[in-house]
Amino acid sequence: METAFTSRPLAIRLILALNLALTLLLLAAPPVRANSAEAPGVIVIVSNPPQDLKLYLKFEGSELPPIELDKNQVAWEAQYRFYYNMIGVDRPALDSAVLVAEFGGMTAEYPIQQALLGRYNNILTFNPRSGAITSGQTAARSVTLVSLRVGLTLLIEGLIFFLFGYRQRRSWLAFLIINLVTQGALNIALNQSFTGSYLILALLVFEILVLLVELIAFALAVREHGRLRVLGYVLLANIASLLLGGFLITNLPV
Repeated sequence: METAFTSRPLAIRLILALNLALTLLLLAAPPVRANSAEAPGVIVIVSNPPQDLKLYLKFEGSELPPIELDKNQVAWEAQYRFYYNMIGVDRPALDSAVLVAEFGGMTAEYPIQQALLGRYNNILTFNPRSGAITSGQTAARSVTLVSLRVGLTLLIEGLIFFLFGYRQRRSWLAFLIINLVTQGALNIALNQSFTGSYLILALLVFEILVLLVELIAFALAVREHGRLRVLGYVLLANIASLLLGGFLITNLPV
């Protein structure tokens, strides 16, 4: 028997389903504040760095020697990290810091402007070729990483959706809209949180919330097959998405 809800156009049902699911998501995830075990003082992002590039922080007016930043390179990007416990003394004032770059047999110093600092995690982007230092990550970096992760996730989950026997255009429209919303939000959240090894934990928590949202949205929007098949698809697709996310966090910049 057709109800008033099932007789609505697919687009309206999708909007109602996603609004309901996201409302439940917000109610189930209250804000939480906590201290991390070890927070970096500065993270410097360098895209395609020279192979021999070394970065140091020098604190003007201090007797501390320049502190070499730990380098972690993944794919085309390197992140140089400074931890306060590297110096064994009270936390220095970062607004007196100078970034020292050493590569190609040359050494150059770049003052870090106070306007670029002030957050709990100070994330900077450095271009060693121009010497430019900017606050946070570039828009191009964010768009590239989010698009890459969402695209790969859609490819994997789309294959699973196809193998579960979904062929109707309405079903695929629902698949595309729901996943663009949930996976886009998930990857934007991950891309904005530099939490090191805690990213895997964050991914697990976010994926559980995405699972709940997608269970509601797909059950309300996709009518091509029964509810059990929808449930099976959503569970398998999100397990695959979790495994893919863990792989991407390990092998791509975060």
